[in-house]
Amino acid sequence: MPPKPKGVSPASASPAELVGMLTGLALKSARMALGCLKRWEELEQFGRGVANIAALREAGGSAAVVGVMDMHRTDPAIAERACRAIGTLAHGELGNKQQVIQSGAVISVIAAMGAHPGIVAVQVQGLVALANLAAGDDGCKDALISAGACDACASVAVRFPEDATMQVQAMRLLANLTASKPE
Repeated sequence: MPPKPKGVSPASASPAELVGMLTGLALKSARMALGCLKRWEELEQFGRGVANIAALREAGGSAAVVGVMDMHRTDPAIAERACRAIGTLAHGELGNKQQVIQSGAVISVIAAMGAHPGIVAVQVQGLVALANLAAGDDGCKDALISAGACDACASVAVRFPEDATMQVQAMRLLANLTASKPE
């Protein structure tokens, strides 16, 4: 990955520059990591969101986000934004999901949810990420089940029985895990 170019901040970084920052400087600084993840969200939302997400994916965004999650495991703001980023990268085509799974994201998302069991935003974004991954083929579903996604889902559903958003995302995850593709 490219090193952080001089004069570029997370607030103005291109997708490739942002991934470079996440793999380098952001691993050392929680503040920088959070700035990079905030910029990630901006890139997802603007008019070129789909193109930006593809550029983030192509630049190795999944592995970069997993690295940040693992380095800053105790920071709930990073956990929330990183789970959101993984959920976005896992959306859509099967190849996207497989790339995210191969980066180690499933274990990192479940670990983030376990590290912040009372933080609703981390739990919701974790469930969204896992549900997006579970919408893949049987290999994707097997990877989630083997990593403990069902247990994580059940744990969240039990801890937050009155939270409708949480329950919907938990049911979405379970539905995606158990759905079969038409032949």
